[in-house]
Amino acid sequence: MRNIAKEDTFRKSYGDLVKRYPRVTFDKEIAFRNPDVEFISFGHPLFESLMVWIEKNISDSLLNGANFIDPDGNLDGYILFYEGEVGDGTDKIVGKRLFSFYTNGKDLIKEVSPAIIWDLAQGKNIKNESIDIKSIKEHVLIKIRPSLEEYKKGLLQERLRQTQIKQKYGLKSLEYLILKLDGELISLYNRKEFGENVDLAIRNKEERKEKYIKASEELKVQIQKEKTLTMSAPHFIGIIRVEPPAHIDKKMISNKEIELIGMKIAMNYEV
Repeated sequence: MRNIAKEDTFRKSYGDLVKRYPRVTFDKEIAFRNPDVEFISFGHPLFESLMVWIEKNISDSLLNGANFIDPDGNLDGYILFYEGEVGDGTDKIVGKRLFSFYTNGKDLIKEVSPAIIWDLAQGKNIKNESIDIKSIKEHVLIKIRPSLEEYKKGLLQERLRQTQIKQKYGLKSLEYLILKLDGELISLYNRKEFGENVDLAIRNKEERKEKYIKASEELKVQIQKEKTLTMSAPHFIGIIRVEPPAHIDKKMISNKEIELIGMKIAMNYEV
């Protein structure tokens, strides 16, 4: 992890990793109440270096799969995880996102939040269940691309907003400077016709105008590239088996209608 944290790209993104963290917490409130406790979260060099180490060393173990139990007993199938990536015409990554899809292995395929894993209980890998992962992946594939396209659409809207700002302030500013120089050059040309020695001033302004024109053309190309988003093929991250518990108390099963009634009653008593 220390070697990872020493890399220039890592340090520029997340800062320096210190030698020791005597007291740490993942709870923001605890960190607020205790100034000597280091708050660890996304973007912290310790957290990010650990994530990079995991990705480099044990990410392949995700492909082995794992068993989980759905306490509510609603799920009996598989959840597949994919990483979606969108880039632009400058070869920069615009966004990455983790997608997950649940399937019962038959007729049902639906996108679910990757955070669903927090609602599941760890199961025991006691039975050697033979599954055809390739077949399941092909089964889910029809749902992946529409989700990625929707993700790309959202990124494109934000990118268009950003490029409009560049067009409004960047290109317009350059156009104004070019027009201003045109006016100044016309005045200098007229003065030269009357015998005034303004060659140096003309040359300087012509050079400056050429620089602005070149910068304007380059910015137009840059803006066009930034508006051109491309979607990479989804990268398969892993799969988990989700089963209902062997025995479940009906009173413990989640019921959305009952939950909505409970929320309405609670809201009536809110001040």
